[in-house]
Amino acid sequence: MDAPYLVEAADAEELQENGGDEQGRSWWRWTDVEPGTRPSRAAHYAGWEASQAAISEALQNHYPVDGLLGFSQGATAAALFLAHARGQHVLSGLMGAILIGGFLPRDATYAAALREGRPSLTSLLVSGAKDTLVPEERSQQLAETFEEGAVRFYLHPGGHMQHQLSRELASDRRPADAQGISEEELQAAQEEVAASLEPEPSQDGQEALPPPACAFLRPGQCFQGRQRVAQIGVRKNEHWGVHVTIQGCDTARGYMCGTMEASNVPEAGSTPVTTFFEGEVVDNVNHSFYTADWSACAQTDLRHWSKFEGFQALHLVRGGQADGLIGVGGGQEGGEDVVKNRGRSSQLASYPYVFMRWKERYFVKGSESRLTIAGFYYICVRRSDGQIEGLYYDPSSSPDQKLELGALAGGEAGHAFAHYELA
Repeated sequence: MDAPYLVEAADAEELQENGGDEQGRSWWRWTDVEPGTRPSRAAHYAGWEASQAAISEALQNHYPVDGLLGFSQGATAAALFLAHARGQHVLSGLMGAILIGGFLPRDATYAAALREGRPSLTSLLVSGAKDTLVPEERSQQLAETFEEGAVRFYLHPGGHMQHQLSRELASDRRPADAQGISEEELQAAQEEVAASLEPEPSQDGQEALPPPACAFLRPGQCFQGRQRVAQIGVRKNEHWGVHVTIQGCDTARGYMCGTMEASNVPEAGSTPVTTFFEGEVVDNVNHSFYTADWSACAQTDLRHWSKFEGFQALHLVRGGQADGLIGVGGGQEGGEDVVKNRGRSSQLASYPYVFMRWKERYFVKGSESRLTIAGFYYICVRRSDGQIEGLYYDPSSSPDQKLELGALAGGEAGHAFAHYELA
């Protein structure tokens, strides 16, 4: 998509900033530069609200969108959007972002929005070693505003490039002589890009393979149980009945969806509340134990996953500590260190539990209730009997909401699919 504001290019450098068009575009306006001065020198911006609304509308109109790709000022705009929209529904479905030649804004208000918003979507930030318009240090400053563990930084040997480098990294062609890249530099860049896109290997050298299919995670399978809420200052815990039906599964994408019906909910009275949810299966390929979305950081993820008995063996850490996080095993010899393997585990390929996240997308029935679906569930499924434990996370809701479900016999409604999209 294009930025909303038109900009007349004043010189060759500004022409390159505008993406090569004499009639360029900008994601914000500026008021503190003299005519003929490059807009990147401005320190006071205005008009971001219109750009934010335009990006949000585009994501909704083209849902589902796999990721964001931004170049130069567009990369900065994408980062700003991720910071402003963190934890909001508009980011649902995004798997990551690639930001090329982006920079930390000179406007202090915009820079503060990035530092405070802390984008958490998994992102690759790319900079050019010979980039004179946006030097590497300015791209590094942008990378530092992201949530820890959410961003990877790649430095290629060229300049302020948009699509040219991408095309050549995907082929055997030499870049244009004007780029000043030798054959050796290009080959090294190709190998580094390929390596940066591969999942990190396990620390013990074992490949983190996806887990096998689970017999209880199939279309038509139903679960029944309750959701319990421990109210602070109240002796008696609140709970309500829950019935879950799986409607669709796509093992290759680590995806599932279904409906969740809650009954006897205090906020809804006697009327059942039904929601549609989508699930992410932790499979080492499409999804890891790190959420990187919905206001959850790595520490939040590990704190919740570690409450499941089925997760504890995966999180045991030799010596009892890893990256500042205490292992559940308290220093005993244990299994895979999920922290050091960047949220993946080689044990999943033969593990007796399946781990997922369930995110409610919209109300099917009972939207007038006072229930919120802003958060999501951490889910642990026992393969042997389909027993489900879940923990609901939403910073603005009651803590310690626990889901307990058992598998019901029978039921074949629903559908399996290779690819599933909502219209």
